[in-house]
Amino acid sequence: MDIQELKPGMQCHTTLGSGYVLEVDVPNHQLLLQGEDELQPFYVHISEVLTEGLS
Repeated sequence: MDIQELKPGMQCHTTLGSGYVLEVDVPNHQLLLQGEDELQPFYVHISEVLTEGLS
């Protein structure tokens, strides 16, 4: 998946769980996600994204 395709507000499924994209860090190939059941947002590398979809 190309990081340029990901935008804030999209839902992503990763190896660490599912969440909504809050921020896309293109230079570092990372996403800041807010997990559905998490209190704290978390960063994941683009390689950990399994699927994505529009929210």
